[in-house]
Amino acid sequence: MATGGAPADAALAALGYRFIPGPTNTPSDWVLRQTGIATSGFEWRGQSDYDAIGLAVVEWIRSRLTILCGLEEIREGVDPAVAFASPGWQEHTGPVLMLVCGSAPGGTAGVWGRSLCINTSTQEGTYPRRDI
Repeated sequence: MATGGAPADAALAALGYRFIPGPTNTPSDWVLRQTGIATSGFEWRGQSDYDAIGLAVVEWIRSRLTILCGLEEIREGVDPAVAFASPGWQEHTGPVLMLVCGSAPGGTAGVWGRSLCINTSTQEGTYPRRDI
């Protein structure tokens, strides 16, 4: 089972965290744990630490959109925002569905609630689910 993109994993590891498979062991269920302590989740160390972890969690989830859902990340033309599309979207001639996400820091592509991803699981805080 893939564990996210290398840069996203490295960002979390630098902060002392990693995602491990959650209790349902489905591809979209991951829980944030302290590195080396599989039973210890997020620990409050101040707002700046929480903000850094939140950014790293969002990047990890975005990496899952490409790994789990097969979507392409698009930055050109939407920067500083990030969009995700199905492969081959540029050649598509039919109707297009555009989903607008919540605003940062808590909502972004793939993230329903950043604090849920940090404190509970990605099963609760994201919506890239292939297991339903």
